[in-house]
Amino acid sequence: MQLISKKLVSRLHGSKAIGHYCLGCDDLHFILLTYKGKHCNFDFNLENPTFEGAFQQVWGETPEERRLCRYKIVQGSIRYFSACSHEYAGSSLNLLEVPQTIIEDYEISPSEKP
Repeated sequence: MQLISKKLVSRLHGSKAIGHYCLGCDDLHFILLTYKGKHCNFDFNLENPTFEGAFQQVWGETPEERRLCRYKIVQGSIRYFSACSHEYAGSSLNLLEVPQTIIEDYEISPSEKP
């Protein structure tokens, strides 16, 4: 993985995706650039990105542990749906910079300077 801006990470191995930090989940979420043969509409604005469509992350082994994060990203704002399992459900926040602890935990490489 590589940091491509202060707010976004690229995953170039396996399924190509763009990652961002989610404050509610305190983790990275990835948006696939191609899914079921269709390209994701990403405007390539690395500071205030827009991705067309809604995205969700689901985790937890059992129904009791199940958690959901459903959101849209528009002009650098993450808009959480009310169905989210965390405290930011129903609210909008500016995308945050990827925290240093996440960069270290995931061993994310710094961006390449031209």
